Amino acid sequence: LVLPAADNSLGCSPYNTPVASSLVLVARGECFFSEKARMAQEANASGVLLYDNQAETTLPIVAMPRDGSIPHIPMFMVTKVQGEALLQRLERESIRIKMQWQAVRAYTLPGRSTRVGLNVSNHGDANLHWTARP
Repeated sequence: LVLPAADNSLGCSPYNTPVASSLVLVARGECFFSEKARMAQEANASGVLLYDNQAETTLPIVAMPRDGSIPHIPMFMVTKVQGEALLQRLERESIRIKMQWQAVRAYTLPGRSTRVGLNVSNHGDANLHWTARP
């Protein structure tokens, strides 16, 4: 896990620090999620770990546009508390994070309601679990 330069902590600008093959920790805000992912992808990062800028996470999943501009690297969101804890740890030590990414496809029948559960978890210090239901 690495940080962008201090003047790009939101990940909205081109990277001027080496992040290739790394997961980048950035804060939510200022630009769209897709822009944060695109900037990291252009710097050859392997993914983005986004932490919320609100005390209560209001958006537990990361939404991307449906047009052809969708970045091809994974992005996960954690709470503000979890992100700030990782930020403090990165100031003292290096952190190794393993991500697994698997695409999920949901099908619905006309006139029927369908519930799709998507669970995301990590096996590190914090128990991170989400379920997304469209």
